[in-house]
Amino acid sequence: MTPPRLTHYLDFRRYLKDWLAYKKHIDPSYSHGVFGKASGLARSTLHNVLYDGRTPKPETLDKFARAIGLCPSERMHLGLLVELNTASSIEQRRQIVRKITEQPQTGHSEWIEDRPDVFEIYLSRWYYPVVRELARHPSFRADPRWLARTLVPAVTEEEAAEALQTLQDLSLLDLRDGKVEVRSLRVQTRPDTEARASAEFHKRMVPAILDRMEDVPAELRHLMATVVSLPTELLPEVKLRIVRLIQQISDLADDPAAEERRAYQLAVQLIPVSRALVFNRASRSEETPKA
Repeated sequence: MTPPRLTHYLDFRRYLKDWLAYKKHIDPSYSHGVFGKASGLARSTLHNVLYDGRTPKPETLDKFARAIGLCPSERMHLGLLVELNTASSIEQRRQIVRKITEQPQTGHSEWIEDRPDVFEIYLSRWYYPVVRELARHPSFRADPRWLARTLVPAVTEEEAAEALQTLQDLSLLDLRDGKVEVRSLRVQTRPDTEARASAEFHKRMVPAILDRMEDVPAELRHLMATVVSLPTELLPEVKLRIVRLIQQISDLADDPAAEERRAYQLAVQLIPVSRALVFNRASRSEETPKA
């Protein structure tokens, strides 16, 4: 079990609960009382915030941050999450979300070169990211025949060999000296390049998976969809929540103790399916019959 990353959350209470669950996992004796002593607060303070809806004051958040071990930028992020929780209007929430997205992300990742072609090529075949993810497992074999049998839907040995070579050419996979090294991937590129490449990836990947959906046992898949009338002002926050959700699931997958693994495609589509509807209060009041 890995510690939760604060920057992956938009709900500060959810983060605190997950952090406590993590501490309890590595130390069964950890409790609200232990947290209270570490923070210099009453034991009831944490409970009141988590379960009674109390909003922590800035000085309380400072003590929470010290007890958890947050750095200054993470403490700032925690404060923004509290502000987001207490915002009284959509406009306030929109402004806070903008502040959150402008914050530098904590943690460490290596950046590959700022080359749009890397991102576009990497997402040009649905199985390129899958091969790279499989390469993290100790049982991985850089053998086209093995990959052709392992990937679902099936690919040819020629396609598997092409994937291995392409990932090496992009410096995303190193197969020298009989060793397998997965290079860090974090691409900085133009928004239009990312949008175009991502759209192409979804068009290729999702149909390929859905075509064989009935072949996958129900316990190994989860399909869910809904249609929701979404206020345009909330779109940035909804996008950010989707990103945070995927990041949280990725963190869960980092558990090194897992004996059996599969590569899963987690795809989320947020696409408008109607034109914008504008609610005109004046027109509605005119249409309302008088008593």
